[in-house]
Amino acid sequence: MKILSLDEIDLEETYFHFDVRSIDYIEQYGFPPDIGNDSKNAEKTPKVFFSKGINGVLDIIDVWLIWRMNKDNENESSWTMEFLTEEYLKDERKKNITFENMYEWLKLRKYYKLDLIPYIDFIPNDLDEAKKQALDNKKECENTNKKPWKYLFAMQMYKGKIKHYDVTMEDFNMHTKTNCGVSKDSITLLKTNDGKFDALSIVIELYDKFNAKKEFRILDEFILYCKNKHYTSVEEVNSKTI
Repeated sequence: MKILSLDEIDLEETYFHFDVRSIDYIEQYGFPPDIGNDSKNAEKTPKVFFSKGINGVLDIIDVWLIWRMNKDNENESSWTMEFLTEEYLKDERKKNITFENMYEWLKLRKYYKLDLIPYIDFIPNDLDEAKKQALDNKKECENTNKKPWKYLFAMQMYKGKIKHYDVTMEDFNMHTKTNCGVSKDSITLLKTNDGKFDALSIVIELYDKFNAKKEFRILDEFILYCKNKHYTSVEEVNSKTI
């Protein structure tokens, strides 16, 4: 498999995809289209997801952190109001639990560059099924006394990230055409400039390279958490043979 460092790619135009599967598997099958375990309630058709550019990568990790906080706490009786009012962003204990979970989750994954061609491999203004479900839920509840919970939760997840206030997919959450995968010849493994391959190290290096003046909702705290408490232990992952 081809390998490139972050300094060898166009950080603004690259299509980034992270994955937990082994290099051997990817070299044989590429990335087949599928519906991930965490997407079964949102996606209806199999595809491969990716993010465009450094901004897209950081935005999707910011969103995933919010999603993970919801998953970690959704069984608590008071969670719905805490989540929708953003009180959870002040809860250091809950944030640290999520940060630790995401730290371990990203350590097990790697980032890949996908060589994709617009309108052949994906449609730039394609439908985002998760956004459509949320907007449909809002519409269904407009003339009733029901709360559009799916819409409210989606807006909390995506807050500050939405450029298209319709069903169009966003740069941070793009996907291939339905039922279309990515061939092994279109995949390049990425590493940091000091030779680390885990997705956590990739995210941290991209964050450090990001020059835009932008506020993330929770990513800044997560990066600081990783650097202060755990980042050196990533060496354990990188000492293993790829």
